[in-house]
Amino acid sequence: MKKIMLMCFIVIFFIIGCDKEKDTHTIITNNYNAILYPPLIPNKKPTMKQKIKANFLADNKIMNTIIESNSDGLIEKVLFDDDSQNMIIDYKNKTMHLNGVDVTLQLDSDNNILGYLYINNEQLASLSYNELGQFIKLEDMHPLTKEKRQQTFGYYNGYTIKYNEFRKKNINLNRFYYNQKGELVESITENYIITDDNSKTDNSPKPDINVKQSDRKPENLKPNAVKCIYLNHNQYGDWTNAYCVKGNGVKLVTHTRELEY
Repeated sequence: MKKIMLMCFIVIFFIIGCDKEKDTHTIITNNYNAILYPPLIPNKKPTMKQKIKANFLADNKIMNTIIESNSDGLIEKVLFDDDSQNMIIDYKNKTMHLNGVDVTLQLDSDNNILGYLYINNEQLASLSYNELGQFIKLEDMHPLTKEKRQQTFGYYNGYTIKYNEFRKKNINLNRFYYNQKGELVESITENYIITDDNSKTDNSPKPDINVKQSDRKPENLKPNAVKCIYLNHNQYGDWTNAYCVKGNGVKLVTHTRELEY
């Protein structure tokens, strides 16, 4: 009887532990997708700080980005070379400084972002989640220009494999590919300009958040496509170097990434 009770305790403890780890990964993934960009999501262990240095080769311009997170792995600060672009997130007071303006955050009990409110409670953004608690869609509006945007995300085994962005005159499609260890190794971005010609607009890609295992990586890049390769992964499965090339093979940018855990 004691052995049975002990086994039950071990099984319950194991299940609770697994759920907690899964939820933590999902919450951090949601946080990075809502605030930044999928390639910067920590893979196996939450980070306290990331430093990303991008070197744009055409004009040899350097851009630095610093990401600071709290003890839960959620982003608190994103600092750019241009201070006006900095983001400051305060989960306790439910506020965010974004694009030079202050907004009120709508959060759930796990600090998943549900929406942004501007002056006079104007709804600037609304975020949707699926039945697994994964962030799948954002609909927002720039507080100053009022430009509207929609983002959609797709997942497989907890990893972000699709990220699409739709604006009035632009569609941006992103696909992410991983190795057997679950490390990000490649991404492909395609950009489409929507013209006033209805025939061209109708042929533009439409929002698609349905993810299937049979999705295949394109063999040939389209002329407007950009491919990024992620290299030199550390012991936690996070890439530390990357470079991006255009469809014609011209290298556009290189990245170095330092991570503190």
